[in-house]
Amino acid sequence: MHISRASLSNDYCSSVLSPNIPGPFQPSDEMMLMFYSYYKQATLGPCNIPRPAGFWDSRGKAKWDAWNSLGNMTKEEAMMNYVDDIQLVSPFNKN
Repeated sequence: MHISRASLSNDYCSSVLSPNIPGPFQPSDEMMLMFYSYYKQATLGPCNIPRPAGFWDSRGKAKWDAWNSLGNMTKEEAMMNYVDDIQLVSPFNKN
């Protein structure tokens, strides 16, 4: 399926905003890490920072691990995955 870069960018921006809309759906921690990793990959590209080292920073380590697990995924692919996955769980993004 071919989607224009402008259309993908618009869909992605709309999807990033929708989780802030209140509603009954509460995503799991794993799902939030997945969305976080796609967001970081789409906005910054592959993870290129060191893993947090502090014993008490388990949340930072989990976020880093999720982002780093995407490897060299392209920004466009991360945007598409974010949009596709948010549409599965958000009634506000059904096309």
